[in-house]
Amino acid sequence: MEPPPSTTPSTKVNCMYGGTPLYQGTVNATCLCPELFHGRECTMANCMNGGTPMPGNLQCQCPPGFQGTNCQRGKNLVISLSAELQAVPTRRS
Repeated sequence: MEPPPSTTPSTKVNCMYGGTPLYQGTVNATCLCPELFHGRECTMANCMNGGTPMPGNLQCQCPPGFQGTNCQRGKNLVISLSAELQAVPTRRS
């Protein structure tokens, strides 16, 4: 009589950044990643707001107006006016 098939995964997975291991059968292992990361072991950043992943780095290149590891936060933009504003008189009849 043969022993029953093993339910212990033969492939271990090291989930990063708070990811949770998911074992599908005995060979495939992957991670359920938190919102800002993805990949088999949650080692790739999800770029938001038009950001682009930087190769070999867990950060994103953010477009103007956004910041954070994943470009998830808006920046406070300061706008200065260099020209003087003048009031335009209105004509009353």
